Amino acid sequence: MPRYQIKRSAVDPQVRERLVNILANELRGQASAQGPAVFEEEVTGTDTFHVLVLWEQWQDIPTEERGAMILDAYERSAAEVAPRITVTLGVTLDEALAMNLLPYQVSPMRKSSHPVSYAELEAAMRAEGAVQTPAGLRMYFPSRKAAEDAYQRLSARIAGPYWAILQGQETPEDQS
Repeated sequence: MPRYQIKRSAVDPQVRERLVNILANELRGQASAQGPAVFEEEVTGTDTFHVLVLWEQWQDIPTEERGAMILDAYERSAAEVAPRITVTLGVTLDEALAMNLLPYQVSPMRKSSHPVSYAELEAAMRAEGAVQTPAGLRMYFPSRKAAEDAYQRLSARIAGPYWAILQGQETPEDQS
């Protein structure tokens, strides 16, 4: 049986530094257009948590480098939290969907008779961290609780029958 040895090239130090700084700023609450979505899940019964960083900037970063970069960002922005992180996972949207890491969505459910425009719904979604996909603007979440929290925030922004929580790879059209 053949043996394959794969040597990965190291991440350019300037690229690494730039991405770690962007992530650290996000963790400090300084959001940017290029910033990631960060999901921190507390592990019940412990003083630890898991971190999932959803970010298209991971595309050219080897998977084995991503966790260290996430921890570096936490050490720069929340040094007291970094030791409590037991699992880090940095993924792109496509990777997360392929691994079923984001099984929940919050989706707009607008009928043409509703007074709120789709543009207003999209603006609210963007403010909550929605991502643009080939299928349109989407909001994905790793847990039902995270989706419910986003649903509540969206409903506070735009009250009414405009939001739905979906599970799996459903689309709003599947619910019609």
